Amino acid sequence: MKDRINNFLEHLAVEKGFSANTVVAYRNDLYQLLDFLMKGHHNPGQLQAWSEVDRAPLQAYVLDLKERTLNASTIARKIAALKSFFAFLIYDGELKSTPNDDLTSPNVGRPRPKPHAIAEVD
Repeated sequence: MKDRINNFLEHLAVEKGFSANTVVAYRNDLYQLLDFLMKGHHNPGQLQAWSEVDRAPLQAYVLDLKERTLNASTIARKIAALKSFFAFLIYDGELKSTPNDDLTSPNVGRPRPKPHAIAEVD
């Protein structure tokens, strides 16, 4: 199953032009997802294909991320990585539908702009 992740990462780097840092972050995120799925599957270590993954373990994964008190931006990136990966699997013909339709990302607020001092404006 890692081979499909690696195909996806190559797709991001070569065809989409993602930065090396983004590809590394997605790799870490997706390998963590795979590790979680392999440990939590009905028969640990027996998961053979991404088509065997349904909504419940993905929801459990997101819940696990939230319980680990990760930053909202980190959780949002991990969810974005898995959504992009499953979209890739659909595009590539491995899946017919995605099990992650109802996964929601936390709201990631942007910092407010800092005002300029009057002296800087002058």
